[in-house]
Order: sequence, then structure tokens, then C-alpha cells
Amino acid sequence: MKVHEYLEVDKNMKCFCVKCGHVFCGVDDNYKKYCKRAELTGDDYGVKVYLHDHMFVRYIEYYCPGCYTLLSQEQAPAGHEPVPDFKYNPKDLKNFMNRRT
Repeated sequence: MKVHEYLEVDKNMKCFCVKCGHVFCGVDDNYKKYCKRAELTGDDYGVKVYLHDHMFVRYIEYYCPGCYTLLSQEQAPAGHEPVPDFKYNPKDLKNFMNRRT
């Protein structure tokens, strides 16, 4: 089942890269924790953006560690945990996928 342009879920409820087949984690976990990441600041792109508490916003890019395909981008304060794009209950998703076949 496709969840992103380059991410799919297999029958074992694992999230994987469609370009290289790298398996990240189960669908009940955040795949971004297992990605290569690049953090960009205002110095990297010429514009500094502040949050309400005077912290700089960082632009974070998440890449597949197998093929370095860009999978996701987000803006967050430094040190912030990756924001999950999705999180499924494996049992419910498996039932859904079985109904579709």
C-alpha cells in the first residue's frame, strides 16, 4: 500500500523505500527516526525565521539511507523530535489490506 511517493507498506506491515527496497520500521513507528537527515538553518538558504520563543526554525530533510532519495521535509525548532507523517495500527491496516485483495 502506497503511503508516500517513495514509501509503501508491505504485507508484513513494514514501511519501505520503493526505489531501493530499504526497510525502515513497522507501521506503528515513525520511519523518520531511521532516515538520514539534513538540518538547514537560515544561514543555509538566506532567510532566518524565528518562532515565538525566539528560537530559529530549522528545515529538516529526511533521506532514505539506502539510496538517498528525499522522502520528506519539515520545519521545526532545533532538537525537535521528527513529526510522524502517519501511524497505523498494524492489525487494522492488515485487515484493510486483506479486504482490498
